[in-house]
Amino acid sequence: MGIAPTEKHIEDWIVDNLSSFNKQSYLNIQRIVARQPQIPTGIPDLVVYMPLALTVIEIKKGDIDIKAISQLCRYMADISHLHNLLYSEIRTPDDLHAHNRSIYSRGPTGRNPIHGVLVGNSIDKQTALHAHSAGIEYVIYDYNDGVYEFEHEPYGYYAGDLFQYDQDIVSGVKQLMRHLKMSDEQSLTRGMFTWREDYE
Repeated sequence: MGIAPTEKHIEDWIVDNLSSFNKQSYLNIQRIVARQPQIPTGIPDLVVYMPLALTVIEIKKGDIDIKAISQLCRYMADISHLHNLLYSEIRTPDDLHAHNRSIYSRGPTGRNPIHGVLVGNSIDKQTALHAHSAGIEYVIYDYNDGVYEFEHEPYGYYAGDLFQYDQDIVSGVKQLMRHLKMSDEQSLTRGMFTWREDYE
């Protein structure tokens, strides 16, 4: 697959040809919110508005790898936190402290889920599975003779593997529940013995 000259070249093309990018990628970007904004953990390429969600787009000239997923997850957490701060009623330092505890106790997406999309030249099977588990979509591009082509892979590129992945998740959850049940029973038993020793 052809490689773009630079990541900025890809970003410029997406911004200048948004309707074409939407059509090829099957995304529904309604408007660009920010380009290269400075946020606490770095500088994401694009923050855009899609129906019902802000979306962070991180562009890679080459392969999409695990580092790109980790990077995008950090950006998504930052944007979620900043978004919630903008729409919360913060009047004092105590309010801010309580708000921060509230946000992070709900996980990286807080009350307002932030969507994530990676754009790159390729992605391997293992990385695709990691993206799937993180709820991140990816768009694969090809560049030849000054022309871009984009293909949306919403997690289905390795459909068979992802089906097995989901089956493994179900199996893992069942094992975890059995383990937790045993731990609870053991804790309860230990608690009963402790209670008897204390009060007999």
